[in-house]
Amino acid sequence: MTLKMFIMQKYTGFLITGALALVVAWSPATRAAEPASKPATAPSTQPADVLTLDLGGGVSMKIIKISAGKFTMGVPADSPLRQRKPPVRDDEHGVTITKGFWIGVTEVTQAQYEAITGDNPSKSGKVPEFPVDGVTFTQAEEFCKKLSARTGKIVRMPADEEWEYAAKAGGDGLGGAKVTDVAWCKENGEGKPHAVGGKAPNAWGLYDMLGNVGEWVKAQKGVYYRGGNWRTPERFTLPALREAHATGHNDPYGGFRVVVEEK
Repeated sequence: MTLKMFIMQKYTGFLITGALALVVAWSPATRAAEPASKPATAPSTQPADVLTLDLGGGVSMKIIKISAGKFTMGVPADSPLRQRKPPVRDDEHGVTITKGFWIGVTEVTQAQYEAITGDNPSKSGKVPEFPVDGVTFTQAEEFCKKLSARTGKIVRMPADEEWEYAAKAGGDGLGGAKVTDVAWCKENGEGKPHAVGGKAPNAWGLYDMLGNVGEWVKAQKGVYYRGGNWRTPERFTLPALREAHATGHNDPYGGFRVVVEEK
């Protein structure tokens, strides 16, 4: 073999080996994994502790732990809620949640409500996976009492501060998402409520804190619907939204979720 032929063989082998190395380096099995699509909300800073309560009849309810902490409650000065009729005038102020609690991952569904009470007062249609509506604050409290008896846990309605703390989830409740990514509201609700959990959760893993149905809470000055509902305009569907009602009020736009106290 001549020197020229020897050099050509070595050079050709080098090119083939290099090309194979490039193919291996960029094959799907060996290249760095591409990042998954971004969640609709910011990553959670709360522990993802979830419990499942047995409501009987094959029906269950998931609750998630919310740790104690501090947050800013109320309406920013430039919020569209200040132009709403009637406006929400709760100025921003610091609040400390001194004790952690558990809260429903979703609004109470018609199936869950009926499993505990034997009744379904919903006015928007009877669909098991839809949030229960047409329920008064008094009826919601009675549900909590019966669920307490069923589970042996202390179940109650959310305090106003607890609800907003959970809804904002360490930020503004949106985490960079659009309202319509996390809520059923006037612009996308098609004039009706929807099955719970159909939109992206907030950063702490809670679904439908905004929109779908307003949620009953208990405050020092009365009871309110929080978070808007399926007919609320998108610009008002925000965690600070609050609507005052009497404890005996009911309509197709309001429901609730429960809080379970830590022992």
